[in-house]
Amino acid sequence: MQEYEITYLVDPQLDEKKKLEIDDFINKKILDYKGEISYIAPSDTPGSRRRLNYPIKDQKMTWLGVVQVQLNPNKIEKLRGVLRKKKQILRVSILQTPRREEVSASIFDAAKKPAPKAETGEQTKPSTNKVSMKEVEEKIEEALEEEIK
Repeated sequence: MQEYEITYLVDPQLDEKKKLEIDDFINKKILDYKGEISYIAPSDTPGSRRRLNYPIKDQKMTWLGVVQVQLNPNKIEKLRGVLRKKKQILRVSILQTPRREEVSASIFDAAKKPAPKAETGEQTKPSTNKVSMKEVEEKIEEALEEEIK
């Protein structure tokens, strides 16, 4: 079994309930082909509804879905064919990828906590150094010259 990431775009005219039905359809098809789902991107995140850079089937917005699966390589083309036939799915992409790392929720909790204050009792002040655009351009030029060398 290989790891694959299935990314799909769903018709934005569908309401949330219909979109979830499409998600369930895709998950069921993966399981029908004896695949294992290792990650599903939450569909209720703000990034699941996206504006497209160019219209697809006359649509400028879409629902985005991402599923990480383990599947037998000889089943991929069959799955891709079934998903492409579903008219509510605007596009589907299946890429062979490495397995996503498991991340503990405690990492996200720790990221939300404010940084500890300095022990000396002094509070850190935000930087008030101002940089001009000219200085930024000069530093970029220096970096580019070093990269060329």
